[in-house]
Amino acid sequence: MNVLVTGCSRGVGLEICRVLLEQGNTVYGVARSYTDEFKALEAEYAGKLFFKSIDLS
Repeated sequence: MNVLVTGCSRGVGLEICRVLLEQGNTVYGVARSYTDEFKALEAEYAGKLFFKSIDLS
């Protein structure tokens, strides 16, 4: 399943990404900043986790 997670760069959004990935989903994350925490998770799940920077302000 493909899933979109907003606010994925840290905190609850990052943990939601982690749980979805552990369940075998492909995750597309959007947030304002591309954090080191997200980069580490992305390296762990290469090809299953993708990031797009979006700032709607």
